[in-house]
Amino acid sequence: MINPAKALRLSVAGLVVGLAAALPAAAQTGTTYDCRFEVSGAHMGWLPATVILSHTAGETTAQARDPSIEGPEGGPYEVKVETDNAKRTTFTLRRKSKSSTNQPVTVNYRLTVMKADLSATLSAKLLGYTNSYLARGQCERRNG
Repeated sequence: MINPAKALRLSVAGLVVGLAAALPAAAQTGTTYDCRFEVSGAHMGWLPATVILSHTAGETTAQARDPSIEGPEGGPYEVKVETDNAKRTTFTLRRKSKSSTNQPVTVNYRLTVMKADLSATLSAKLLGYTNSYLARGQCERRNG
């Protein structure tokens, strides 16, 4: 006769082992984009030269890293996946910042990766100001 408590422990242990084995497969469904942009003095520090995005298909958010935001805030930050279709993926972020004259400003960032050739555009629009910045670049894609 099987001891019910022992059977339950074995079932739970089997479930944990099964979930642990499935995790690497689930992690491989994600895509990381390592994007480099041509930024100049005209961008006045509003656009980073490098952005790394980690995105899982079907998710409405992604994780991003770049030196300009990561430094002050320490680590990756969440961005919204605005569009994800066969042609492109567009990520957006609204962030409060300070202008060069230390005035508060809200910045809308938008990064679009074209899936066919991995070209990318990065823009920043300062709300309440006429300023907007745009940079073009190239991404490398890593799956898993």
